[in-house]
Amino acid sequence: MKVYWDVPWFISAENKNMVTLVTGGSGFIGGAIAEQLVAAKQKVRALARPTSNVEHLNGLGVEIVHGDVLDKASLEKAMAGVDTLYHAAAQYEVWTADPAHMLETANQGTRKVMDAALAAGVKKVLHTSSGAAFGLPKNATVSEAMPEPGPLPDTYYRSKYESEKIAESYIAKGLNVIFLNPSNVYGPRDNKPLGTNIVNILNGQVPGLWNANFAIVYVDDVAKAHLLAAERGKVGERYLLVERNVDYPEFFGLVTAMGGAKMPPLLPVPLVRVMAEAGELLSSISKKPPLVSVMTLKSGTQGTRFDGSKVTRELGLQYTPMEKGLEATLAWYWQQGLLKKKPVFLN
Repeated sequence: MKVYWDVPWFISAENKNMVTLVTGGSGFIGGAIAEQLVAAKQKVRALARPTSNVEHLNGLGVEIVHGDVLDKASLEKAMAGVDTLYHAAAQYEVWTADPAHMLETANQGTRKVMDAALAAGVKKVLHTSSGAAFGLPKNATVSEAMPEPGPLPDTYYRSKYESEKIAESYIAKGLNVIFLNPSNVYGPRDNKPLGTNIVNILNGQVPGLWNANFAIVYVDDVAKAHLLAAERGKVGERYLLVERNVDYPEFFGLVTAMGGAKMPPLLPVPLVRVMAEAGELLSSISKKPPLVSVMTLKSGTQGTRFDGSKVTRELGLQYTPMEKGLEATLAWYWQQGLLKKKPVFLN
């Protein structure tokens, strides 16, 4: 049974009657936010595309409005009577065959969502962004205090930065927007690149890794931070969500030790770069993602680190340690039948 955090500060007579909307509620982060809101006794509504898998939301008893962030009519329907909006809808891909669509979803989608929220009189907006919105400064530590972002090296980084700037412009129009910037998120229900890599490595399907570093945070912490920001966050502020900075050998070494699998060998970075470039060339023809993207390689070898302490100081979030988060994650993958071998800590 999943144990939720204690949220007595969030439950009041007024809050019990409000309607809360989650865009992207069928997704990884949006679904976790919906879980926490339901646990906090909120009336939760989710905007989901007709093609999305909403089994998880149905199990939570969440009201579902079918639509899209680019569809004004569905947004107007979803926003009716909404007090607080969690805008978690986004296209997350480390490589895309259609960069223009990613930017349209981020930019025009955000603009349409903010327009609808403003027209509906939504009191507070929690905008799910990313650590990528801060750019990728080389050999630097990223924090909310940075006056300007570092280099924005690809479409995904640009989409996160630009959508933030669009949402920020609505503060002057009277919309109370707060920003949450997760780093690399992992946890149960993750079928995105990090989760897929964890499963593939445990199943012996990854021939090699390379020496890289990245920032991580557990999905339930991301959801908790959103609720904390709704209660205690300051309008216009950004909150980076980072439990720790870790390198591939440390993270995947722990994953394989817990899963009873063999750690893939570390390959030379120049060799991985050749593989990534060749893979993307083939992907430009097949329109299928490469095994390793050039951007994935670059982001992990720039020496960029992220400081996630502000959310603890100002909002009171206590991060779940990587060791505990990975236990829950691997246990879920095993329960779903995604692993060939039972994790050793479950024996």
